[in-house]
Amino acid sequence: MDLPFKYLGITIGGNPRRIAFWDLIVDKIMSRLSRWKGRLLSLAGRMCLIKSVITALPLFYFSFFKAPIAVFNQIRRIQAKILWGWGFEERKIAWVNWKKVCSPIEIGGLGIKDIECFNVALLAKWKWRYSLLGEGLWREVLDARYDNWRNMDATLTRKFHSTWWKDVCKIFDKDALGNWFDHRCQWRLGDGSRVKFWEDRWVDGQVLKEKFPRLFSISQCSENVVGDIAHRENITSEGCSRWCLGWRRERFVWENQEEEQMVALISNVRWCTDAQDRLVWVGDGVNKQEYTVKSGYSVLNKEDLLQRSEIYKVLWSLRIVPLAMVCAWRLFLDRLPTRHNLAKRGIQLLDLFWHCAKNATRRDNILFVIVRWTKMFGIYPRGGLGWPMSDMSLSPFISRVSILCAGVRVRV
Repeated sequence: MDLPFKYLGITIGGNPRRIAFWDLIVDKIMSRLSRWKGRLLSLAGRMCLIKSVITALPLFYFSFFKAPIAVFNQIRRIQAKILWGWGFEERKIAWVNWKKVCSPIEIGGLGIKDIECFNVALLAKWKWRYSLLGEGLWREVLDARYDNWRNMDATLTRKFHSTWWKDVCKIFDKDALGNWFDHRCQWRLGDGSRVKFWEDRWVDGQVLKEKFPRLFSISQCSENVVGDIAHRENITSEGCSRWCLGWRRERFVWENQEEEQMVALISNVRWCTDAQDRLVWVGDGVNKQEYTVKSGYSVLNKEDLLQRSEIYKVLWSLRIVPLAMVCAWRLFLDRLPTRHNLAKRGIQLLDLFWHCAKNATRRDNILFVIVRWTKMFGIYPRGGLGWPMSDMSLSPFISRVSILCAGVRVRV
């Protein structure tokens, strides 16, 4: 059998680090696009096209292979062209930075997935499934080749390891703190047969060798599991009161104090002796205890929670025409084609908005006119434009702004 070949829709024997390997995916994306879609679909329609079709097409390949940066950039360019003006000969203006577009809607983005973070979150599922107890031919193959799931680390790869294994191991080092996946996994003690005493996170999300490095350096049980160090007779569901900690030498006074602190810390950890040790995921702050692609993506595509705004939350929850919501979103970001914004991009126009005359060249002027209209309808927010406002005043105001803004946008 010649290599490469296809099996169940996946190319076997190819090199995913080469750009040519991904030509099939890029061509498939391009085949789903046509000029009429870009010309006839509104910005809201093109946004739905990207979310439901363009992002989903490479999902199967992304769940098996790590794509090169050049492929990510190529797909991003296609997505950006679709969003801001696909099907036109002239080049359109990208009004919002693509990183901002891919950010969550709560902080002013459109919620379009960043394909690089999406690819990493999908591949991280392999380590999660491999770390769980179970049976399967794929697990036996990986065990025979790479020993166990703990070796799925970039620092433990060797020259004879496969390209796929090396790429999967590298994705976990995308955090300033180190391994973003391991930092958000914790162990729940069962019988203590799988959890390493010094190296695993089983005490309030902490690694004992990092919290007590001096004790780790003089320990004789650096590779032992928790079940080997705890006295079985003293284990209850509330914790273990006695530990067999072997040391290489006599300890100093301050080392004895550290030992007492450590014993007090680990003695309060709960056990479930009638079950096996279990790895749980605590990455997204929700007590689901299982890794999902959604939770992994939220960790990788993290944003400052202080940037969250009630305006965008209310805006995208309104039951109005999607075009109106998108136009209001651009207005709040000051990304409408006003004379001021066009001038910053080297474009000069005489009159831009039919209702604003010569002074209506900025976002504030548009908001001023819309506020005057909303006063006529009796839904002007209490306290003026001093955000954040209460939901009762904010929701109807943003709804009216969205509808009026869409009307303004049509007349541009």
